[in-house]
Amino acid sequence: MKPPRNPKRIEPWHCEGLRIHVRAATFHVGGTLRVGKQSKRVRETLGIEASAANRSEAERKTREIAAEVRRDLGGGVVRKAVSTLVAERFKSKIGPSDRRVLEDFTGTFKTRILWTISGEEIVAFVDFRQQGNTPETRERFISSVCSFLNKQIAKGQYEKLPPFIRDQKARNPQRRARRAVAQFRIDFIEAIIAEAHISNAIQLRVEWVCGARVSSILQGCNVGDLDLKTMTLTFRDTKNGEDVPVALPESLRNALLEYLRWRAQQVRRKTVGPGSDQALFLTYKGRPYKPNGGEWGTQNKTAFNAAKRRAVKKLATSYDERIAAMEAAGDQNEIDRLQRMKADDLKLLAKITQHWMRHKFATDVGRRDPRAAMNQGGWLDVRSLHGYMISDAEHQRHLIEERGSPDTNLTQVKPKKNSK
Repeated sequence: MKPPRNPKRIEPWHCEGLRIHVRAATFHVGGTLRVGKQSKRVRETLGIEASAANRSEAERKTREIAAEVRRDLGGGVVRKAVSTLVAERFKSKIGPSDRRVLEDFTGTFKTRILWTISGEEIVAFVDFRQQGNTPETRERFISSVCSFLNKQIAKGQYEKLPPFIRDQKARNPQRRARRAVAQFRIDFIEAIIAEAHISNAIQLRVEWVCGARVSSILQGCNVGDLDLKTMTLTFRDTKNGEDVPVALPESLRNALLEYLRWRAQQVRRKTVGPGSDQALFLTYKGRPYKPNGGEWGTQNKTAFNAAKRRAVKKLATSYDERIAAMEAAGDQNEIDRLQRMKADDLKLLAKITQHWMRHKFATDVGRRDPRAAMNQGGWLDVRSLHGYMISDAEHQRHLIEERGSPDTNLTQVKPKKNSK
C-alpha cells in the first residue's frame, strides 16, 4: 500500500494586518494590531483544517478577530478615501514638497478607499512617476509617500508599508547628488549682485551670509524681524517648523540701510503697508511676494536670471578685452589660458542658482564650526548639514598636508653591541 501523498505546502499570507499560517495541519493567525497609540498582540488558532479550499473561511474568521480587537482598542475604524485622508493631512503643517507628492498621490487614486489599494499598486505609482529621475529624487519621493502612509497605519487606515526597493546609498544624505558648486566663488555672486535691482541684490546678499532658503527670504521675515542694533534677522516658521535667528555681518549694514531707504519710498507710494508686520523683502515693484505654498518656482527667479544673463554678458566682454590685449602683446600661452578660463567661468556662471549659496554656506562655515552652521542655516540634524557640504579633494589634501606625517629623517638609534 502506497503512503499518502503530502499535501501541497500552503505559504503564509496576510489578511487585515495579521499573518495566517499553518501549524499542525491547522490554520493559525498571529501579529500585532494597532489603533492610534494602542496595540494588541494576536496569537491564536482559527480551528480550521489547513487546506486550499478553506483559505476563504480562514480569512473570514481572521476579519472577525481583527474587528473585535480593533473595537477593544478604541472602536471600529471607518475606512476613508485617499482624497479624504490627504485633505485631513493638509490641515496640519506640511512642507511644499510633501504637499506636491500627496497631490500627485490623490490625483492617481482619487476616491478609492486607501485600505483597498495594494502595496504593489503604490509601488507601481512611484515607479511611473519617477521614471528617468535620479535615485536621490526617487528616494525623497518615496520618503514623502511613506511618511503619509505611516500616519495612516497608526490610525488603522492602512495595513503596512508597500514593498519598496530602497536605494540605501541614495538615501544617505551625506552621499546624495550634489550640484556642480565646487568651483563656485564669491566673485560670481558679486557679479550677479552688481547687475541686480536693489530689491533682488539685498536678497542675494542675505542669502550669501545666512545660507537661508529662498522661501525664508521671500515669505519668512517681516520688517520687525530685522534688528540693526544687534545685526540679527529672524526667519519665522521655517521648513523645519522653528524660528531661525541669524547673525548679519557688520559689512552688510550699509547695503541694508540703502535698501530700507528704497523700501521707505515704496511705503510712501502705498505699494506696501508701513507696519512692522509687513514683509521685509519686496519685488522690484515694491510689493510683497504672494505666498504660493511652493506650488510653482521661486518667485524671484525671473529677476535673478535676468541679472545673471547681464553678468554673463559683462564677464564675456571683460575676458574678450583681456584676450585682445594678450593678442596685441603676442602672448599665446596667456591667450590659451584666458580662453580656457572664459569658457569654464561662463558655463559655471550660467548654471548658478540661488540654492547654490546654501550649499556654499554649509561648506564654508560647516568645515569650521558645524554647530554654528546649523544654527545659522536652520539645520536640525548634522547629517542634513553634511548633505549640503561640497566634496573638495583639494581641501581634503590641504588638511592632510597640514597635519603632516611622522618624520622619517630622524636619526635612528642603533642598538648597542654586546660588550665582551
